[in-house]
Amino acid sequence: YHLSDTNIHTKTVEIFSISLTCKACHWGKQNFSFDEIKKYYFDIADVGLPVFIYNFVAAGGAKLSTDNFREFLADKRFIGVKHTSSDFYMLERLKAFRSDAVIFNGFDEMCLAGLVMGADGAIGSTYNFMAEKFIAIEKAFRAGDIVAAQAEQKKANNIIEALIKVGVMPGEKVLAQNVLLQKYAKVPVFIAC
Repeated sequence: YHLSDTNIHTKTVEIFSISLTCKACHWGKQNFSFDEIKKYYFDIADVGLPVFIYNFVAAGGAKLSTDNFREFLADKRFIGVKHTSSDFYMLERLKAFRSDAVIFNGFDEMCLAGLVMGADGAIGSTYNFMAEKFIAIEKAFRAGDIVAAQAEQKKANNIIEALIKVGVMPGEKVLAQNVLLQKYAKVPVFIAC
């Protein structure tokens, strides 16, 4: 597989799996049938790489049932789900259905809840600037120290709550830039609001 940047050069990269949102999130059409969504993902799986499916209804994705996800996970080409949902019952049922499937929790503010219900890990946008909090949550959880994990989740949630007030994506951008500049530039960074 080659990715081209016409201004610079071509790089060869190795791709291990494919992870993508459902076309219903981006194509403007509403109410895709499950058969249309299934065909979309199965066509992608035919490329020959393992596929992660996104469950992200809040971003405009199609509402798929637990049984719908089981149809994907019954095919070994589908190796997991990025579960950006507060439906932790579904997360647990998917893991129970196929224990070797990798289930990533998606909502940062519910990272610990996802781990408790069986998520293998988590992927979130706020990890870009507060990774240490989420690493601490996972370490405490894996060590069986739920109280410590909850304390770290609360710290992260305090920041997430502030982000929600200013706009999550713009706030994340400023925070990520600030963290990177502080870490790598070794100079004070001041953000004018």
